[in-house]
Amino acid sequence: MLELFNFKSIAENKQGKKTAAQIQEIKASVNPALWLWTTLGMLLFGGLFYAFAASAGSGLLSLLGWILAAVSIFAALRGFTTWNLRRKLLTAPVQAETGTIDFQLPALGSSARYSAKTNSGRLIAQGGLVGIGYQLPPGAYCFYYLTPRNWLLSLEPLSSEAELRANLGRVLELVFSYDPTQLQALRQQAESGAVQTAQGLPRVTHKEIHITDDEFDIEYFCTLEGHKFKISQTAYAAILAKFPYRAYFRAGEEELLALELVNP
Repeated sequence: MLELFNFKSIAENKQGKKTAAQIQEIKASVNPALWLWTTLGMLLFGGLFYAFAASAGSGLLSLLGWILAAVSIFAALRGFTTWNLRRKLLTAPVQAETGTIDFQLPALGSSARYSAKTNSGRLIAQGGLVGIGYQLPPGAYCFYYLTPRNWLLSLEPLSSEAELRANLGRVLELVFSYDPTQLQALRQQAESGAVQTAQGLPRVTHKEIHITDDEFDIEYFCTLEGHKFKISQTAYAAILAKFPYRAYFRAGEEELLALELVNP
């Protein structure tokens, strides 16, 4: 599990330095070129189209001019703010702060996910501008980040591997509604053949089910060793695709009785 962490990057960040890969990631993720080229394109082609419409005496000339101006100003502003954010990220000093990754159950207006927060209450954003959920088990970490957008560079596990595994195990118990006693019973039933198991790296997917033209539902699935199980949205968020699991189920059924983390 600890092999997932880039300790070379962590060592650089500890010294207050950004690695070459981290700098490249910032440049690739925060790129003002798209907005600046959009602005130039709007001014060039919009100007030509505007001149053509003026020569043709179009009655929509005034409206067209306002639309072109508004779009150009919007693109220019987005280009400037993106460039300014990129500049701040590249020059900002590396910050270090301890905190935790926790699994958040779904709340009003938000879905279940792993989130990171420092001990001072700062939410750390993984994935830069995207802000995707973490794919690491709950535990204590030291976060190396940049203050603009709380941009995560790297994180160092402070919990031991055994603690991280135990924490993830408790998340699975919560999500699939079983306790250690029930899990041990399922292990014994698997040895006797009363239940079946599938083991490996999981593949979690989702599919939209259209009810009407305006309504749809989403179904979530976990696939292990060719066995496809229907799961809840919370389970979909809780399963970390980088780790191998063992699933317990009854033959011919799509329901997961339990899911536990196993060694690679």
